[in-house]
Amino acid sequence: MIVNDDETQTYGEWSKDYWKEFNTLSQEIGFFNSSKVDKQIVDGNTQDQTVDIYY
Repeated sequence: MIVNDDETQTYGEWSKDYWKEFNTLSQEIGFFNSSKVDKQIVDGNTQDQTVDIYY
């Protein structure tokens, strides 16, 4: 972000990042099942998202 002489702010281009894939634990401790949250690329245009994981 740049603060201009007139106190307004100018934002640069958003960088891209991601959240990692997440494997959920099964009922048996220490074993992973096939339920997972996939890796997701995020940037300034990505909408808010909620992922619910129930055990």
